[in-house]
Amino acid sequence: MMVSSCARLSDVATRAALPAALARLLPLLPLLIAGCDLSSDRPECRFGAVHTLASSGHRVFDGLAVTPTDGGAVALWSDTSGLYGRRVDRKGRGVGAVARIGGRCPGGLAARASGKSIAIACLRPGVSTAPGDTGEGGAVGAVALRTIDARLSVTGAIHFGSAGPLSRGVSLVHVDGGLRAVWLDAAAEHNRVWFAQVDAEGNAGPPRIVSDRSREAGIPDVVAHAGKPVVVFREAFMQDGKPAAQLVLWSPGAGRTMLARLSHEHPSPRLAVLDDDLYVVYRDRRRREERIGLYVARIRSARIVAPGPLRVARADGDATPALSPCFGGLVTSTPRTFAGDYFVGVSWLGPGPTAPTLEQQFYEDAHEFTDTAAACVGEEALLLIGERGRLAQKETTLRSATFSCR
Repeated sequence: MMVSSCARLSDVATRAALPAALARLLPLLPLLIAGCDLSSDRPECRFGAVHTLASSGHRVFDGLAVTPTDGGAVALWSDTSGLYGRRVDRKGRGVGAVARIGGRCPGGLAARASGKSIAIACLRPGVSTAPGDTGEGGAVGAVALRTIDARLSVTGAIHFGSAGPLSRGVSLVHVDGGLRAVWLDAAAEHNRVWFAQVDAEGNAGPPRIVSDRSREAGIPDVVAHAGKPVVVFREAFMQDGKPAAQLVLWSPGAGRTMLARLSHEHPSPRLAVLDDDLYVVYRDRRRREERIGLYVARIRSARIVAPGPLRVARADGDATPALSPCFGGLVTSTPRTFAGDYFVGVSWLGPGPTAPTLEQQFYEDAHEFTDTAAACVGEEALLLIGERGRLAQKETTLRSATFSCR
């Protein structure tokens, strides 16, 4: 059953718009909530049909990724049994069977397509040597880089870098015919962001640390802007005896620049390029009493420019938000919560950035949607929505849905 609510003035208004009689039926009926924007100066956005791409006998997904290809996209995911992929069409419908690509990616994954080849970065943290050991004693992990073809068959694989037992978050981008990768290498005694490059022939150069070694870094992201890789991440440190944190931008030759002060320790930033401008979204809490929010800002000359960071959504879920340029603006897909429910909120922002359209909420009663990925495929955004299984569930599902604004 599809229900559309046009009353989203706040989180409470969204849920209050559902009749009590319908609420009693929710355990039996899938529910997709779509907020309706009735203003004349902003587009109306909506979800398309929802499809189930895969089912898993495991409770959680390690990570999700989706990358556009000719005629559609490839969806990728990891759980405790391995790394999997499936081709999908422009409407998010699965094409062909699910393919097992390789071993699990416990620290997350990223993917980029180029022609008929897809590069996949898989972060494998080191394994602790004893229960409860999260320090330097565990075996050193690494980043595995695989390439697959249009049939999802592996055509090449290399390993590079190091990754301690607490490592989480990897990102990948094409630059100058090759690849650039960043990841968080974390253990009890350090949290560092590494940067590595792989040339067009698949040869990896020596990786280097780009975060401040004296500070604790957070999950990074990388995009290509003006022909160069640009990296964003958080750094935490002590200042005047008090904990402090900041959002940092780094690029080769330019070094590190502080973008913004932070109040939240897990901002999980994402970068995107729109009309030659660089944009960043990140999680933060500007006032002590407010929920964690998603903020977006435009960057020029390594500085955030007016109107400055704009709060566009609630973002109190655990997973990293997704950001994708699409139909002349930016699509944000953000894990969040309300009254004990876990779901994903999706919005569209115009250049500037402008105020977002009213949030569309991907929600189903008795299910917890905690992970997301997004990419622009044709004239629509293709979303992946990953479920976290409850104890009574035998299977969790990976869903796909399109999102468009007119």
